[in-house]
Amino acid sequence: MKKFYAMMCALACGTLVWAQEPLTITINEPVTISAGGSATLSATWAGGTEPYTIVWADQQGNVITPTAGNEGTINVTPAVTTGYTLTVTDAGGQSLTRRTGVKVLGAEAIADFEDNVVPADGYDQGYSDREWIYSGSYGLEVGSYYTESDWGNYWTWYGYALSNLTANTYSGSLYPDQFYSAPGGAHSGDNFIMANPVPFGDDLCAIVPTDAAEGKEISGFYITNSAYTLSTIKDGNYYSQAFKTGDWFLLQVFAKHPDGTTTSKDFYLADYRSENTADHYALDKWEWLDLSDMGKITSLTFNFDSSDKTSYDGGVTYYINTPMNFAMDDLGGTKVEAEQSITTGGVATIDLADYFDLADDGSTVTYGIEQELSGTLTVTLKNGKLQVRGTKDKEEGTVHVCATQRGHTQYLALTITIDHSTGISDINAEQAVAVKYINMVGMVSSTPFNGVNIEVKTMSDGSTVTTKVLR
Repeated sequence: MKKFYAMMCALACGTLVWAQEPLTITINEPVTISAGGSATLSATWAGGTEPYTIVWADQQGNVITPTAGNEGTINVTPAVTTGYTLTVTDAGGQSLTRRTGVKVLGAEAIADFEDNVVPADGYDQGYSDREWIYSGSYGLEVGSYYTESDWGNYWTWYGYALSNLTANTYSGSLYPDQFYSAPGGAHSGDNFIMANPVPFGDDLCAIVPTDAAEGKEISGFYITNSAYTLSTIKDGNYYSQAFKTGDWFLLQVFAKHPDGTTTSKDFYLADYRSENTADHYALDKWEWLDLSDMGKITSLTFNFDSSDKTSYDGGVTYYINTPMNFAMDDLGGTKVEAEQSITTGGVATIDLADYFDLADDGSTVTYGIEQELSGTLTVTLKNGKLQVRGTKDKEEGTVHVCATQRGHTQYLALTITIDHSTGISDINAEQAVAVKYINMVGMVSSTPFNGVNIEVKTMSDGSTVTTKVLR
């Protein structure tokens, strides 16, 4: 017998109109298997009008055949963590989709979000409250629900939405503009995540690694502002002020660890604190947010802080006026790094400004060493210059350096090869306080002899560097 939930009487025409009960779906929670294993997913549905059309599909849009004789069950063997959807459509045209997934232990992959089907030039903000989007070996908790109000009916979402939109200008309309990244499009490929991780409760809007039950080290991810947030920071809106000197917008990253403890890291999405206005920035490029120093992580959650906020309850609490969104891509990936090679003498000074594309706009440039060299080849960094010292001829090493300007960081892997036959042309004169030359018969001079010389440099720190040179 068909189910009904409401009855309306049209008195004018004397007819009786029945409204159908809405569709509902109950689907099993995500399950966990080991690599190479299989899983059974099941669901039930009710409401609407029979007959129903049933479609199971994976997150890439591939249709999956249900178990023979039971449309509510599928058996799957995913190689890596995968999301699945069930769409039920009734005879009257009602349609409902619900999402679940299978987490695969021991199958590690980057979350680049290209393994999800997204409507062409569109977005996916979820189908229901508290479900999951999966990509690579990561799960991202999402929520979406329908609201009816005096101001209109609309969908509300939180957590994470998939997007492949390439526009980057916020026009004032939330749909679809809130799903634009500030640079326009993804960091790599087509798909990216628009994050709206409202901290409603413990572990809500979490990102979890699905390939390791006890957590794992996460390299980081690429991040930038949403077009909506960038527009608000630059121009303000009805709720928010345009940023001025002293303002800032901060993302707080919280990492939970296997022992239950939590550590955090701050990352500025906009920073106008400097008195030098040339240093002010709001991110409009994709930037690498490194998490490799946070140890094993079982879940990531986020919070925000901003200089633009309104206090209430006597200043005890407040709400942030800056739109609390950011875009994410390539979770668990590797930062993009340029490569250069140079050959130099045993002691050299390298000006890093020659190796980065820097703007001459009066803004501050900060240099750093990302990874030290090993072996006897050593480097130090001072005032943007690498001081290189190598005692062995033909010794080679790679130093990983970076340069940051107005929130944008460039990375470089610089391979250095020592060639003692190059003499002292690359020597930093301020380091060497004394130089002497010894010829093959043991004679010593302050200037090179003709032929083969042993050059001995006494450095300002008292150490010596010995090099064979030919004149």
